[in-house]
Amino acid sequence: MSLAKDLKAKIDELELERRLKALVDDTEKTAGEAVEKAGGLAHERRDEIARALEKATTKINSQTKNQYVDKVEKVRHSLLEGLDKLAARRRLGDPVAPIEPPTGQTQDETQPKIQDGTQGGTQADRPTDPPLS
Repeated sequence: MSLAKDLKAKIDELELERRLKALVDDTEKTAGEAVEKAGGLAHERRDEIARALEKATTKINSQTKNQYVDKVEKVRHSLLEGLDKLAARRRLGDPVAPIEPPTGQTQDETQPKIQDGTQGGTQADRPTDPPLS
């Protein structure tokens, strides 16, 4: 028997085609569920994400002395569009479970410390940003 016939016989014997199809189907199902969950979170947290992007936009513009306002705004707009597209892929009618803080921590301890003091953070709590060239 030739090598090709031996390989074909072994593939048939091990049912590789069926197993690969099952693996692909399972992977597609899992990926779809992940996208639906991410879409639910994106929908639920859209306002928080939009505020964070607005803060980042303001910070970048102040650091660059408004030199790249149009580019920064274009990126922010693209990110929000992508967020909306992801949110549209959520499973409708399926409530999103709240994200629980890690065991042994309160919700306040899991929140990032922000420079403006909204979570009690100070400038000393944050690493300094490298200077922009």
